[in-house]
Amino acid sequence: MYQIIIGDDDQSFLKEAAVETAALMEHNGIRQGIDYELLTFNEPQRLIDYLHQNKDACQLLMLDVEFGSKNGLAIMKELREQELKCSLIYLTNYRDYVYDCFDTQPLYYMLKPIDWQKLGDVILKNYHEHYQGSKLNLKLSGKHVMLAYDDIYALEATSHKVCIWLKDSQLAWNGTLSAIEQHLPSHLFCRCHNSFLVNLKHIQELDRKEIKMDNGARFPVSKRLYATALRQYFAYLKN
Repeated sequence: MYQIIIGDDDQSFLKEAAVETAALMEHNGIRQGIDYELLTFNEPQRLIDYLHQNKDACQLLMLDVEFGSKNGLAIMKELREQELKCSLIYLTNYRDYVYDCFDTQPLYYMLKPIDWQKLGDVILKNYHEHYQGSKLNLKLSGKHVMLAYDDIYALEATSHKVCIWLKDSQLAWNGTLSAIEQHLPSHLFCRCHNSFLVNLKHIQELDRKEIKMDNGARFPVSKRLYATALRQYFAYLKN
């Protein structure tokens, strides 16, 4: 899931920015809670604490340069040193900082009042170029974790949980296989059994009884879903 965070101590602007961003995403068919998540912070320390604990969850941060008692550039320098890799847009009243911000690797520096159409173009370009259909955002053990689709080999329904099979390890997610299936691209993942989804990219062999993956793992194929799985696999190979 593409996570957008807006940090600004001006409550009125923060609300306006959230409304405009949500409207932009909805207008372009990007669904809140499914395709993206939007968080807002009006206190700098709360934002810093969140990003320390969830640095891999955020994909786009829109930040005020003068953020309450703290300087947005100083915040970002610290977070970049701690390997925060999200895209960054500064939204500010201050033109003076534009030449000081480059070492924080901003995507854009935009002056208030904001041109929402221009900002929308920047957000959509970033979304489509870098994050659409590339990663799965899950909450594991209280933390947001981004899993690249390529790293997921299979997903297995177990008792009240989903076992996520990686190349050499497994993760457990509290939920159902049907719920997680909604967030996975059908051109890359197929249901081969009532209890299994597999990543088509990693299939080495497929027959009527089982699928062998390129890491040696094997998963069952049901009679009911064999034809569908085979069709999806051939379509993947063709493309």
